[in-house]
Amino acid sequence: MREADEAKFWRQVVRRPDGCWAWTGGRACGSDQVGGMHWQGERLSVRRIAWALAHGAIPERRLLTSCRNAACLNPAHAYEVMDPELAESIVRDRRPGETITALARRHGRPRESLSRYLSSTR
Repeated sequence: MREADEAKFWRQVVRRPDGCWAWTGGRACGSDQVGGMHWQGERLSVRRIAWALAHGAIPERRLLTSCRNAACLNPAHAYEVMDPELAESIVRDRRPGETITALARRHGRPRESLSRYLSSTR
């Protein structure tokens, strides 16, 4: 079943020269507006399916894309939204003069998740 689902998924993905993966299938599923399909007996966002294929598990948290293409599925361009408590603890650990990029790198987190969190709390 998984092999059939995976083959169906890849038939509807176009890998663009800019590194983004464009979905050519249906677009109405969940909150990310990317699209969805049935995957192992469940209807899922195709961004979550792409993440599962790359990382071996479907994420529990919401996924956002770090590139300018909001419809991109490439898991290399995606990141899980952090829990607010985790983001707060990372921000509290910020060293004087440390950039958000350096702070995120030191904690092994995507820069976008911290910058989005910081901009929403100001």
